[in-house]
Amino acid sequence: MPGTTGFYSPGTDDPYLALKLYFQSLALCEKAGDSGGMAKVYNVLGFYKGQTGQFDSAVLLLNRAMEINRQLNDRRNMIENLGNLGYVYRQNGKNAEAEKIYHSLIAELIARNDSSSLPVIYYNMAAFRQEDHQLDSAIYYLRKAMVIAEITGDTALLSTLYGNTGEILMDKGSFDSSKVYLNRCLQYSILTDDVETQLQALKFLIKADTLSGKYNDIGSLYNRITVLQDSVFERKQRNNSRTIELQYENEKKRNLIELQEIEIQSKTKVRNLLLLLLITVIAAVVLLGRMIFLRKKNYLKDKLLLENKIQLNQLQLDQLKKDEEINRLSIEKYQDALYIKEKELVSIALGIEQKNELLDLISKRIQESYQKGTDLASLNQIVGSIKAQLTESEDADLFNQRFTNLHQDFFTKLQDAHPELSKTELKFCAYLRIQLSGNQIASIMNVTTEAIRKTRYRIRKKWICPGMLPRKRTL
Repeated sequence: MPGTTGFYSPGTDDPYLALKLYFQSLALCEKAGDSGGMAKVYNVLGFYKGQTGQFDSAVLLLNRAMEINRQLNDRRNMIENLGNLGYVYRQNGKNAEAEKIYHSLIAELIARNDSSSLPVIYYNMAAFRQEDHQLDSAIYYLRKAMVIAEITGDTALLSTLYGNTGEILMDKGSFDSSKVYLNRCLQYSILTDDVETQLQALKFLIKADTLSGKYNDIGSLYNRITVLQDSVFERKQRNNSRTIELQYENEKKRNLIELQEIEIQSKTKVRNLLLLLLITVIAAVVLLGRMIFLRKKNYLKDKLLLENKIQLNQLQLDQLKKDEEINRLSIEKYQDALYIKEKELVSIALGIEQKNELLDLISKRIQESYQKGTDLASLNQIVGSIKAQLTESEDADLFNQRFTNLHQDFFTKLQDAHPELSKTELKFCAYLRIQLSGNQIASIMNVTTEAIRKTRYRIRKKWICPGMLPRKRTL
């Protein structure tokens, strides 16, 4: 009996046209990166390759489909691939490999409660048993398939199952039982409008009646066959005695049928083109969607990188502000320390000034005592010691040391710019640097105010750089 023995039911009677269309679909799926679609197309291509006798290519394509479904973890489609692989093996005469696949699938399909695929496996197992003339075993598998197909309402498969069962029962000599199954096959094939199966069932019914010696229904069965043949194939002229008018009518009907066939072919081509266009549009939409997704993904990635860069720049800016604040505080601290050191220098200079004033007062009083008649030698010795103390005091050395530590390059730069300055003039410039008054400088250096004015005049005559000495105070 005719019927589908693989898991994929062909949608066209031209397998070569189907191969062409599905190869085009495969290219679109590969371009779009649609793995699931590629697996389905490989599965269909493998089935059609098996139908056209290209068994090696069929096995290769089905294995590719299984590999993709294995990566996608799609076990259901892998089961369909294995079922079609068993079908290809059976078409190629490798019944042992096909039966091995079917046996492995039966247990899994039962566990999965797969009522759509399991009847097909039972059907193929029955076909193996029928070829090996194990008719009882074949009927056993066909009945198991019928039970499931009755539950799911698969009328197309039921017509095939009942037809094959009727054929096997007729071979066993059970003509009455055979007719029951063949009539059920006929009913289901009428429901599915399967003319080929109807013709096959009617022929087997005629054969069963002939073998059983029951000729009453044979005439009506032949009439039904004739009607079916007329509805499928062109009407042939069966009576040579018909009139020319009837021949004309028949010719007109034949031409009409040809026109209808041409129209059907044209519609089929348009449908195929529309299908191809639809597949192309779907693939283009999928590809466009993928491109938009990738572009959006790259945009978000660039946005994230830009945000990170902005955050990094902000952190660097904050760090620069912190460093600037630290530097400002350091400068303030240094300025405070410098101010303290300047005050210390001034304090030292003022201490020297006070000591010199005291020593000078003592010296004047001693001179007054000398004028009144005191021992001359003793007084001169005391005055000489005081003057030595006034000119070469340790306090002056301490002042020079502290000043050099605070203004390390002052004397060096001043001497490099004006090497003609004397030590006294250099010391005079140092006192001016810490902004001492002329009277204070005169007291510290133990000279008169007039001498300070002359010293300042000499220094100005030597063209001191205007920026070296402060101008806040005048002598």
